[in-house]
Amino acid sequence: MSNNSLDEMYKWLNVEPRTRGWNAILAYDRSKTNAVLLQEYINRFSTGNYLPPITELLQDNQTPTYREYMVNYVMDAPRLSFTNSNLENSKARIRQKVMGGTHMAFERPLGASAWRTTKVALWGPIDGPTLEYDIDLKVTQGGVDRQGTVSLNIAEGLNYRMTYAQTEHLAKFTGERLKAHFNKLPEAQKNFVLNEITIDQNQLLKPVHFVVRTHNKKGSGATLAANENEEEGAVLLFVTMEGQSDGALPARSSDLKYLLPDGVSATLLLGHHFFYDKIVVSGMRRLLNQDSFQYEYEMQAGGKSILAAYAIRGARTVEKANRLVIDDHQYRCNVLNFFVSAPDEKSYFKGFQVVDSTVNSLRHLFVDWLKEGEFIQVVVNSPGHVGTMHIPTRFRFHTTLTLAVDSETMDLVFKYSQGAHKLEFYPDFSNQSLLPPAHLSRVRDALVEWVREYFRDADKDYTRAVGDLNVLMLNSLLFRGLNRVQPQDVKFFHDLAIFGQVGPTLTAFTLNNLEPVIGRGDTFQFSTIPAMSNVTWKVENIPGSDGQPGTINTLGRYTAPNAGQFAGDYTRVRVTATAGGSSSSALVSVLRYDIVINPLVQVVGVEEVAGREVSAGALNGEALVWSVADPSTGAKVLPSSKEGGDHTYYPGPRSDDSKLVFSVDQIVVTNPRTKKTERSAVLKLHQLPNMTVSIVPGSGGPANQVRLQASIGDWVADPETEDMSWAVIAGSGHVDPKTGVFTIDAMGAHKFAVITAHIPDVRGRAPDDGYIILPIPLYTVPEAIRMLTTDQMALSAD
Repeated sequence: MSNNSLDEMYKWLNVEPRTRGWNAILAYDRSKTNAVLLQEYINRFSTGNYLPPITELLQDNQTPTYREYMVNYVMDAPRLSFTNSNLENSKARIRQKVMGGTHMAFERPLGASAWRTTKVALWGPIDGPTLEYDIDLKVTQGGVDRQGTVSLNIAEGLNYRMTYAQTEHLAKFTGERLKAHFNKLPEAQKNFVLNEITIDQNQLLKPVHFVVRTHNKKGSGATLAANENEEEGAVLLFVTMEGQSDGALPARSSDLKYLLPDGVSATLLLGHHFFYDKIVVSGMRRLLNQDSFQYEYEMQAGGKSILAAYAIRGARTVEKANRLVIDDHQYRCNVLNFFVSAPDEKSYFKGFQVVDSTVNSLRHLFVDWLKEGEFIQVVVNSPGHVGTMHIPTRFRFHTTLTLAVDSETMDLVFKYSQGAHKLEFYPDFSNQSLLPPAHLSRVRDALVEWVREYFRDADKDYTRAVGDLNVLMLNSLLFRGLNRVQPQDVKFFHDLAIFGQVGPTLTAFTLNNLEPVIGRGDTFQFSTIPAMSNVTWKVENIPGSDGQPGTINTLGRYTAPNAGQFAGDYTRVRVTATAGGSSSSALVSVLRYDIVINPLVQVVGVEEVAGREVSAGALNGEALVWSVADPSTGAKVLPSSKEGGDHTYYPGPRSDDSKLVFSVDQIVVTNPRTKKTERSAVLKLHQLPNMTVSIVPGSGGPANQVRLQASIGDWVADPETEDMSWAVIAGSGHVDPKTGVFTIDAMGAHKFAVITAHIPDVRGRAPDDGYIILPIPLYTVPEAIRMLTTDQMALSAD
């Protein structure tokens, strides 16, 4: 038998208060929470979610002759998920994909003043790297500011790493530089915003602080179901309200019972003491509508539980023109005013919980007001005389309440059991000389009805306290949408317990692909999992985006806009399927290009045993075929063994030609369905070149030309006197073979050029060779000069 049934949960909750001193504890199924968070990410995505472009120079003291340069990185909005279920080591994961930008790598030979470009990568939605970092939930805490912004402070994230990097050291170093960049942002941008909620100063629940943990089901001692694995768990929120103090946190999963019974994916516990403060006492304060209200608690031995809340001072005053006319007499009672004093055997007003011994020891809220010795004043108008009767009374009013969920609004409401309201009212009309005996019965009946109405209104005022409670608002600490948690049952124990489901309208079904990437004018067939009937499909631009979003038919077949219907290299749209009151959405990226490979070009030394990382992507994530254009060189490209890697290029052996300094390999990726290909150029160094090739700054000439020079130390080769030759061996553009003047091909197939310089063996001197990779026309000539010049490059990264 499962030890995680609702009955077992009821028994546990009935022993003593279970919120460990917190005002509330919320528990959500971890996998469903992650699914809802992804849907909310998709549904609220807009062009404003992109962070401002980031440009950073990456240089590590461990590698002073090597630099990397991130240029205009466009980072996607952060997306949150909970990665484990372990109270001892609770973590969340933030992921941000690079949607655009350029990555450059540079090396500087010893003694040289200029840097050599060794790698150029151009990122986009298909194969952009991802920044990942962990949030240590034992350190990071959540809060709600006065404007109602709910956020987690993520400035102190851990284990920052960028997935594309050649080595784990560079992956972490790049991540740490981005972390440093984020830490320079304004305080408001260092927080991961979970929601913006409306804070009404009159509402009783005002969360100001919360702590997030993850809880392992097996580690708590609960029995796993047959279809559950050992990572099954919950996301927990421990909540503190305004003016309250934090409770104690469990240190281990075994320190807390698993709060999601079988069949339940969301549980809310409102703390015992807070429940008394905000429901029992608040109701008493509303009922006793005079400012003099005071109360005290009767505590159980040991102080863990409250037995009852007693009003020790206060009054309920109601002014109303109650009037009765009998013959020539008029009876008026314009004010009903009952007072509360220190409790004794004859008078008290209290609220407490009573146990229903017939149903799992559930509890009800019992409100009881007993008063003896109160007087009601009734003014009597009779012919020729006006007088006042002071009528002694004794009454007892009590009602039994419980909480329920309104099936239509999903709000919490008070519910009464049959016969819950009881009023015992005993007015004493003896010695009332102003009351004719013939009028006694009718005056008594009228007075009873006036008092009964007084207590009916008092009861309404008491139960109105739950309207200001808005317990379900606490779910907005984690989820943005309305009714992301659907309550199904409410029970009183020492704590108030609400059981329900996480995101039933967002997790009833999903789509076959939540983030497809397709080409302009292409089609994509969406479907629901599991299959749903009577599905309605919709496509729309994300907020802030213009252009045409494309179309989708009644069967879920989406047709992307063509190239003339959107600006830029890509656009993003949202597709939503709705069925039976539930929905699921996908964030679709529509691209101008079909297949990409990165880096565009890189420099590799032969026999480099570690190889170099290469990545590629195709629309819809289709599998690609990898190859080297000329396998006879011994070069290979194989699946990567690195975490998050794609493929690794290995350059193969040194050439048998002892005079060969450079050769070019072409890594080829092919989409077998479309037959389209892309290539990545590899400048393979068989020997270390001894000449440095650089741009001659300020050399004049047409705007589409740059003059190159080759040098060794302080000596600069003069093309007029040296028998030197220049060549473009990869990329686009043309170089004058004698003068070294490079002409840019702005419309060429490539955004770079690999240019070599060679001076042959003359007068007994060894040949001289050098190269340069120009990131042109990817960048303008001035930009390229800044990147390749030591001081200017550092300046441009600031």
